[in-house]
Amino acid sequence: MTLASELAMVAAVLASRRGPSAREAVAEQLVQMRDMEVAQAALRVGELAPDFELPDVDSGRIVALTALLDRGPVVVNFVRGFWCPYCNLQMRALARAEPAIAARGATLLAITVQPLEAALNGLAVDPLPYRLLYDQGARAAALFGLTFPIVPALARIYELAGIPTAVDAYAQKVLPLTASYVIARDGTVAYAYVDVDHTRRAEPDALIAAVESLAATARS
Repeated sequence: MTLASELAMVAAVLASRRGPSAREAVAEQLVQMRDMEVAQAALRVGELAPDFELPDVDSGRIVALTALLDRGPVVVNFVRGFWCPYCNLQMRALARAEPAIAARGATLLAITVQPLEAALNGLAVDPLPYRLLYDQGARAAALFGLTFPIVPALARIYELAGIPTAVDAYAQKVLPLTASYVIARDGTVAYAYVDVDHTRRAEPDALIAAVESLAATARS
């Protein structure tokens, strides 16, 4: 079963349970994001990835993108957090893909804006075989052009549900688009998947193929 099919099944179940106000808020958010062309502003293939230094949720150690690139390509995935069922599916699918990615000389990681304590609790329940980094204030996501303001109606729903969001430099409540990147050793983006619809994610097989393409180029 593909990740897309798993995500679609969950989306159908959750949509059937969502009340009218929640449906309207989600629809308003998608319209705003498309009108603002949020996805089009995100980092693209061929561009240079911005460096970041973020703490590892599990160990607290600072992880720098440039240090990881010294070893090989890096597969970066921006996720919302363990509270998001779609992110949980994606993170588990990435865990299954990690051995194939590592075998091709690449490092897999995920980045979340979920507060550290909650992220740690998530890891305790569902450990990951790759690093999960904490992006306070969605600063790294902003460098990748991924942050978007949450419409007030949806922000209220998130607040009532206890769903964490980030606050940017302009005091706006924001979240990052869920996105996946494969970054070559020279820092160039070799693969990018960005979608305003958080129920859609990059297939792990596509990430493995992008890493394999880089490995094949390095061997030639």
